[in-house]
Amino acid sequence: NALVFGFTAAWIFGRLGCTVAHDHPGLPTDFFLAVNFPEARDGFPAGPRHDLGFYEFLWAVGLMTFFFLRRNKPEFAGYHTGVFLVAYTPIRFLNDFLRTADVRYLGLTPGQYVALVLFPVGIWLLISRAKAREILIPGTDVHIFADGTPAILPKPPPSPG
Repeated sequence: NALVFGFTAAWIFGRLGCTVAHDHPGLPTDFFLAVNFPEARDGFPAGPRHDLGFYEFLWAVGLMTFFFLRRNKPEFAGYHTGVFLVAYTPIRFLNDFLRTADVRYLGLTPGQYVALVLFPVGIWLLISRAKAREILIPGTDVHIFADGTPAILPKPPPSPG
């Protein structure tokens, strides 16, 4: 959970770099979030195009905001990973239809095939981990099970002599 929470925050800065460098140009468009590409690329003329790095930047800001607002709520172990997968894979799948440079196999990019695999993994993770009822309580050092038992029991005091 902590890694995915931090990864989502880092994703903001990574995709912000992609946005500034215009690393992920999409198809030409008149969409209001289009970015004006000053030179022709990938066989398309200069002009307004989808900037897929910018779209993922906006997504990462939204997901990080969601995670931040829920930071003090008890969640089950695996919650952030499951939410990340379920929230990201549809965005990646749809955005890849706007890509211009990726190779396609049977009409889909490799990223779309990965998204098709990871989305059900995210659903499975959310369902299975919620049923396990291993709850993470903010501000504690260990997992706390639904019955209040800590996952790691404290060490017993040393026995005398």
